[in-house]
Amino acid sequence: MKKVISIISSFFLYNTPSYSQLTIISTGTTTTLNQISIIENHIVINGQSNYLVKSYDECNTLIPLTVP
Repeated sequence: MKKVISIISSFFLYNTPSYSQLTIISTGTTTTLNQISIIENHIVINGQSNYLVKSYDECNTLIPLTVP
């Protein structure tokens, strides 16, 4: 009985809901985005069709990068 109570209590302790904020980033492109990374406090977004941009200000402005 002790094991059942500990299993049930652990279920409720570890399955608490979490909340987060979602921000929609308008990239100005119709290409499929593959990855959004944070590198040294900079946001880097890359996608198909040679799309690569970086941002210093939480995606308020996107700076296109040249693709090698």
